[in-house]
Amino acid sequence: MELEGDQGHEGQSRKQDGGGALGPVLAAFVAEAQSDPYFASLWHSDDASRAYAMACLRLSPLETLSDDERRLLYHEVATRQRRTLLAKLAGIDVAPSALRVLARCTAPDFRASDWRMLLQRLNRPRDHQSFVPIPRIGPRLVRQIDAIPLELRRPGLLSFANRNTVPAEHWRQLSEALDGAGPLRRRVLVRSCDMIRSLATFYDFFYMVTDASRCASRFPQAPDLGPRLPRLADSKALRREGLSMCNCLADLVDNAASGAWAYYSWTGNERATVALRRSNDGWRLVRASGVGNAVLSQETERSIRDLVAHVLAPGSEPTSAIPRIALTGDLDELAAHGRGAFSLDQRAQAVDALRAIRGRSVGPSDGAFCIIGYGPFYVQSLANVEAPEYLVEIVSHRSIPMVEACIDERAVAMLSSAGFRWPRGEDNFSRYVPVRDADDCADLADAALGTLHFLFGYRSGDAVSIEVHIPS
Repeated sequence: MELEGDQGHEGQSRKQDGGGALGPVLAAFVAEAQSDPYFASLWHSDDASRAYAMACLRLSPLETLSDDERRLLYHEVATRQRRTLLAKLAGIDVAPSALRVLARCTAPDFRASDWRMLLQRLNRPRDHQSFVPIPRIGPRLVRQIDAIPLELRRPGLLSFANRNTVPAEHWRQLSEALDGAGPLRRRVLVRSCDMIRSLATFYDFFYMVTDASRCASRFPQAPDLGPRLPRLADSKALRREGLSMCNCLADLVDNAASGAWAYYSWTGNERATVALRRSNDGWRLVRASGVGNAVLSQETERSIRDLVAHVLAPGSEPTSAIPRIALTGDLDELAAHGRGAFSLDQRAQAVDALRAIRGRSVGPSDGAFCIIGYGPFYVQSLANVEAPEYLVEIVSHRSIPMVEACIDERAVAMLSSAGFRWPRGEDNFSRYVPVRDADDCADLADAALGTLHFLFGYRSGDAVSIEVHIPS
């Protein structure tokens, strides 16, 4: 039986092991064990001995042993050959170098399962080598080491994984993306992992690698609009179009890869980029724009609309439901933070600002927007010209470096569950939010305010700024 739930308690006295608090359960057994003079001498000798003792106590079913059995165990810990006793308690072979590694562990943070996992990993040379550059080994690294691709086990990334937990699915995606890269590209990507210093920079690296793996992959199925409107069917084509048309298509790979968007290039005399959006009702034209997102001539825009309308006539394109996360995501939790942390007056001001921009955008380059801010942090909402929705952006570390310190595991999970796209280049966290009526504005206002509280540490009574821009 593991001694669960007795780790990391604030206010407990710190032991001389360089790790966290022992916790009340283990601390009680350690105090009891020191009635044996041999154990007391071992406990107070050095870090390596204390780590070894803690590993033995964690691996032992102390709560099921009788008083006499525990006294015998304490004496064995102090007097028996260490590798032999560890192997007996863990039920596995113990490598000769394992005891030296134990001395570098934050021992109070380890559970019995963590010790067993570590001892198993130390029997494998490639895993043993991964722990060498880490001065203080924590359980997070031990739990993740199997999932981390071998070529990414560089000091910087290992140090990051020692402090942070990454979902196993993301390690798997990284591994698959690296496997699909050519030798030269693979070497460049692997060296790039040296930039990782935080969760924010890890996910910058993650999306850089996984985006690169999609370069040779075609996007999901979308309507064929014919030779005058060829589809930009993969990320290479999307990036080429973005460069030639001076627009942001290169940053929209995720949109196309999700299956919710499709992009096309108009081959008429006046060049244009065309975007279609998929919903549960089918595909619809969202926008068509010229070089640099310029407004098209009426003749070109009418030709594009007529062609798209003809192809997307009822019954011509089968539709199917797409995952909710691709369209909306879940803003409920962020909205709950907004309702709990802000006054009714603050919430009402945010709602009024968001209602004021509904339907007021003039064009792609002249939109109605609202910025709700707290100090240097902000959430911006831009009303879409073509659809009842807002493009919502949360300021990112790519725009303001100090945001990096705000991105922890909770923040990454929240941004993902709320459907926000991770920034590429110098842009922000972003997503489209349906805004069909005043109630949707109220929900979005609460979510925007909740973002300032949850991500950026807004405290009740602090000042919030609201800026509204409506084109004349």
